[in-house]
Amino acid sequence: MAGATTQSGDSIRQPNSSTAPDCFNGKAYTPSNQLTAGRTDYGANNNIRVFRYADVLLMNSEATVRLGGNGDAQFNLVRDRAKMPELQNVTLNQILNERRMEFAMEWGERFNDLVRSGNAVSVLGSMGYTADKQYYPIPSSQIDISPSLNNTPKD
Repeated sequence: MAGATTQSGDSIRQPNSSTAPDCFNGKAYTPSNQLTAGRTDYGANNNIRVFRYADVLLMNSEATVRLGGNGDAQFNLVRDRAKMPELQNVTLNQILNERRMEFAMEWGERFNDLVRSGNAVSVLGSMGYTADKQYYPIPSSQIDISPSLNNTPKD
């Protein structure tokens, strides 16, 4: 709330409708005591940590299922928030599909899920994706200083 003070001691500014906003969306906040010295203006090369709780829950559910456990509790917290019916004994495919729905249109999430799960070729193959594209190339400058590196992964 404008005029209030945060737990970190930062004052929340009163909006000024007569001037242009000085930020993109105003949703990002990093306490001033965590900013890099000398770079404290909004957007002055400070990293903004954004990690969605739904992502944490679905990663936990996936890891639990991959380890042979039951990931229902974490999975259903995401579905409950979206007012979706709970599922029991969720499978890896159900979790990956839930991630697809939860993170629709969020850059990179689906692609990384497909690569991690080994489904990228079957889903994206018709668009020219091949298995050799799942690894990032090693920069030649790094290969030059460490000749034991190569760009061919060993399975």
